[in-house]
Amino acid sequence: PGHEGVGIVEMVGPGVTGVKEGDRVAIPWLGYACGACEYCMSGWSTLCEKQLNTGYFIDGAYADYALAFAKYVVKVPENVNPLEAAPLSCAGVTTYKAVKMSGARSSDLVAIFGIGGLGHLAVQYAKIA
Repeated sequence: PGHEGVGIVEMVGPGVTGVKEGDRVAIPWLGYACGACEYCMSGWSTLCEKQLNTGYFIDGAYADYALAFAKYVVKVPENVNPLEAAPLSCAGVTTYKAVKMSGARSSDLVAIFGIGGLGHLAVQYAKIA
């Protein structure tokens, strides 16, 4: 649905800070969460009942232009290939959170079920946790 996009910021809205025109950013799956509910306040914004997901409730990155909330985009350094960075804005975030929440450390023995794209990323994150 275009939820793993990397592009150049063409315009910013009034009051936007932290992102400026010309920045290269990734647009993640979680395009918006309320920030005030129990889930958001406890670090689980992906469970927010008011969340808006890129590619479903917010137009995704398959178009020439996409809108994104500045709070949810992530700057992508120029030396990072956008084709390699884009999947990190969904699959990468999903597996990173799983490893982080597990409390695993690089010296721990962990089991990763399924070694597809997400499992491969989880193995890499677990190695450096």
